[in-house]
Amino acid sequence: MYLPVLQVLRAVAALLVLLFHARLAMAQHPDLQSLRAVFQYGFVGVDIFFVLSGFVVGMSAQAMLQGLSLKNFAYRRMGRIYLGYWPIFACAVLVWHSGTGAVKLNYAQFWPSLLLLEPHLYSNWLIVAWSLTYELYFYALIGLAHYSGRPKTLIAFFCTGLLCLHLYWHQQMGGTYIHGTPWPFVLSPFCLSFFAGYAVLLCYQSHGANFSWCILGLGMLIFGAYLGMNCALCADVPLYRVGSFGLCGVGALILALGLQGLWKSAPAWLAAGAALGDSSYSLYLWHTVLLQIGAYLIGQCLPQARTTMLLFALLLPVLCVLWATVWFRYVEWPLYKKFLSYFATN
Repeated sequence: MYLPVLQVLRAVAALLVLLFHARLAMAQHPDLQSLRAVFQYGFVGVDIFFVLSGFVVGMSAQAMLQGLSLKNFAYRRMGRIYLGYWPIFACAVLVWHSGTGAVKLNYAQFWPSLLLLEPHLYSNWLIVAWSLTYELYFYALIGLAHYSGRPKTLIAFFCTGLLCLHLYWHQQMGGTYIHGTPWPFVLSPFCLSFFAGYAVLLCYQSHGANFSWCILGLGMLIFGAYLGMNCALCADVPLYRVGSFGLCGVGALILALGLQGLWKSAPAWLAAGAALGDSSYSLYLWHTVLLQIGAYLIGQCLPQARTTMLLFALLLPVLCVLWATVWFRYVEWPLYKKFLSYFATN
C-alpha cells in the first residue's frame, strides 16, 4: 500500500529537523538571530518520524503473517537503515577529521556510533543517529510481536505496562531513571509514539479515512503543540515529550491520511512532495554535516563578506535539500536496490 501523502509528511518532518539544526548556521550571523526562535520547535520532526515508522513498519511486519519470515523482515529493515547510514557516517568522519566544524570525536564511542548502539544524543559521532538506535529497537519489538502470532495483544500489554511504569516513576521518583542501566532505553516512552502509529494503521485498515480524520488530526496537532510550547519539560523529559510533541506527530499522521481520503485525484504538488519524501532519510542524515560545514564557512568569511554570507546562510537549507536529493538518487537508493537484488537471489 503506497500512500503519497505519507511521503509528503516524511518530507515535512525532515525539513522541520533541518530548520531546527539550521539555527547553528544562523547563530554565526547577527542578522539571523530572530529566525532562530521561529525554528526552535523543529525537533518535532523526529516525533513525526517515530509515529510514521509505527505506521509504515507495521505494514511490513504484517507481511510476516502472510509468509514473510522474521529473518527476511530483519534483513530488509536493517539493510534500509545501515546502508543509508554507513556511507554518510564515513563522509562525516572525514569532515570532522579535516577540522571543519566543531565536533570533538570521542574514539571510545566509535563502534557504538557505527553500529547504532548509542541512544544518547551527544555520544554519537553523527548526532542524529540516536533516533536510528530507537528505530532499530522499534523494528525488533514489532517484528517479534508479529512473529508471536498475537501482535495486538502483546503490544497492548506492553504499552499499558510501559505507561503505568512511567507514571509511577514520575510520581514516586520525580521522573528519575536508574542511571547506568539499559532501562531508560529499553523502556523508553518513545515506544508509545511508535505503537501509536501502529494503532493508527490498524484503524485505517479497518475503517479507512474520511473528513472526520482531518478534524481529529488537526485538533490533536494543535492541542499537542499547545502543550509542548507551554511546558518547558516537554522538550527534555521523554514522557512529557511523547504526551505533547508525540501527540503532534499522531495528529499530523491522522490529518495526512484524512486528506488522502478526501482527494479524488492527487494534487500536482503531491508528486513533488512525495519525491522529496523519498530523499528524506538522506536529508535527515546529511544535514547536520552540511550545516556544520556551512557554519564554518560563515564564521570564516563573515568579516569580509557580510551580505554574501547572509544570503549563503539563508540558502544553506536549500542546498542541503538539493544535495540530499542527488545523494538519494545516485547513492542511497541504487545501493539499497543492489542489496535487495542480492538478497532475493541468495
